Amino acid sequence: MRKVSLKRAEWLREYAAAKDAADDIQTCPVCGKTEFKRSLDCHHVEGRSTKEKLLNFIFVHRHCHQKIHDNGKWARAEGFLK
Repeated sequence: MRKVSLKRAEWLREYAAAKDAADDIQTCPVCGKTEFKRSLDCHHVEGRSTKEKLLNFIFVHRHCHQKIHDNGKWARAEGFLK
């Protein structure tokens, strides 16, 4: 099991709280369809290396999440990746 620093553990608790606090119904910004957040992926627009980046997320469908990562140039132009 990977050891998590206390600082990182704090970030993860804050991240979990932020996801829980988000509305239960989300609209995927990639395709525009609305779903329950529990059926969507949490995409980190800037990655997860800092607290601020970890907390910058959007909810997207699994296939839309894959589209973001498979099409970096398009995703950056649309603001889905930084």
